[in-house]
Amino acid sequence: MLADLWHVACFEYARVVFRKQFLLVLFSPVLILLGMGVVTFVMVLAMYSDKPIGYVDLTGELKPPAYFLDNGYMVDEDILPFGTEDLGREALAEKDISALYVVEADYFSTGRVRLVANEYPEDEAESDMRSFLRQNLAETYPPEVAERLIMGSSVKAEHTGSEEADEFVSVEGTFFLKMVLPMVFSILFTIIIGMTSGYMLNAVLDEKANRTAEILLTSVPPVRLMVGKILGNLAVGLTQLLLWGGLPLLAVGIGTAYLPNFDDLGFDATLLWVSACLVMLGVLQFSALLTMLGSMVVEDREAQQISSVLMLVFMAPYFFFSKLMFEPEGTIAILLSLIPLTAPISMPFRIALSDVPAWQIALCLLSTLVFTAGCLWLAGAAFKRGIMRFDKRLKWKELFTAKGGGNA
Repeated sequence: MLADLWHVACFEYARVVFRKQFLLVLFSPVLILLGMGVVTFVMVLAMYSDKPIGYVDLTGELKPPAYFLDNGYMVDEDILPFGTEDLGREALAEKDISALYVVEADYFSTGRVRLVANEYPEDEAESDMRSFLRQNLAETYPPEVAERLIMGSSVKAEHTGSEEADEFVSVEGTFFLKMVLPMVFSILFTIIIGMTSGYMLNAVLDEKANRTAEILLTSVPPVRLMVGKILGNLAVGLTQLLLWGGLPLLAVGIGTAYLPNFDDLGFDATLLWVSACLVMLGVLQFSALLTMLGSMVVEDREAQQISSVLMLVFMAPYFFFSKLMFEPEGTIAILLSLIPLTAPISMPFRIALSDVPAWQIALCLLSTLVFTAGCLWLAGAAFKRGIMRFDKRLKWKELFTAKGGGNA
């Protein structure tokens, strides 16, 4: 039995994965990310200048960058002082510096600084100069006040959770960061079922139309053949999930290990394992339902129409996206997260954006698991009784009767 399942699953997996079109789509995200990385690197390299900037202190009171380096402040070393504006302009003409800032004599009362340059300097150079001037101004205050002026304020937005404050939930600092992982999983799930649905449905319909099923059923029982096909299709989906989802998961692992504040962004273990389980169960559900559909119908057009409706049911959470984001504890969000067909997309968003009770997570996983098992049973019944029907559609009531109506 296991040998039959293994051979069928391997055949289905190889038939899909080793197609040129599939490989191109499979590796396209990686190629796109690499391309974006190369383009970004080239752009940054083209914009980057290793030349220092210069300044002329007409106030006679500015402390040089070396002073702040000795006192532990963050100052770029590539800020060169010039005694006169003429010396600075000469260095600019010789292209020894990229820009010259002239701090006017009345700077401490007016804040006036002149920029002398052939072209506007980079943002980083301007930021370094502003930081240097800010630190000089802060020197007139006590050390603790100066440090606070240089570092700036740390503002953390919170909301009370009451109805009056619900509209302010979107200003929470980590709100959009918390949506990253559920958004990644929902997109992966959508792409996987969208791509594999065509392969799965066409495989069943083609074998039924060209009578290949007759040959296969002489050596493999129908239920084993069906389960092997679904397992092979699941393996295709897992291949996409591991490759496409592996990149963000790797980023999360690196961030958790090396970034001290990464845990504050809302990435937790519960979200990861629940999302992964729901995605796998969702792919199994969809594959089983497509197998059942392909076994029951006769015409390709009818199968495509029904599969489109089925896809819309799985995508239903997108139509209530605002409810999931801003009312994750609302009735609609809870129902979407507990219904097996919509749970793979809905529950991860609720976990990321609210404190979902443990019993709801457990109920979601249990109901999805039971529903998936039911889909597999229905697929097996439909495959066994309808795969050998070439001119008559299998009726729903025949799935639950002892006698099938096919020759299998």
